[in-house]
Amino acid sequence: MPLLAEFRTIAPRMSAISDTAAPLFNGLYQMGFVTDDLDAAQERLGRRFGITRFRVKLDPERMSTAHAFAGDMMVEIIKPGPAANAVYHENVPTGGAVRLHHLGYRVPDVENWDRLIAQIEREGWATPVRGAVMEGHLRFVYVDTLADLGIYQEYVCLTGPAMHLYDDVPAN
Repeated sequence: MPLLAEFRTIAPRMSAISDTAAPLFNGLYQMGFVTDDLDAAQERLGRRFGITRFRVKLDPERMSTAHAFAGDMMVEIIKPGPAANAVYHENVPTGGAVRLHHLGYRVPDVENWDRLIAQIEREGWATPVRGAVMEGHLRFVYVDTLADLGIYQEYVCLTGPAMHLYDDVPAN
């Protein structure tokens, strides 16, 4: 009988932003999907891919989300509400299907965050979603790479108490 591989959650891959590397692809940790039915999407990912345990946060007005780790990759499912930013309403599939919306990247610290933002601005990338919450400890930006990649690139920088934001996301 073949042995089944055991998986454990590990720290997300993060690397410094540099002018010589491909900084817009450093630190991949998340695949973000959109759906019109959060429950059906979770059931589908469970049935088809074995992702059965999620942390669910419901906010029907803005957006409801389900998060899970599959190995070291976080899976995020977003059901946008009427008050969600327009980027979340683009290309939402129906019937509980999921569609890749963005890839999420972790930036390791504020110094590298500042370098990334400077590069994004220097290169003229559109950023339809950008901000900070948790008293600035969670910084985020969506870069519009739709024309090039068909999806957005999301970057986050977690400091202080935000470093524990995903501690309760279950591993599958």
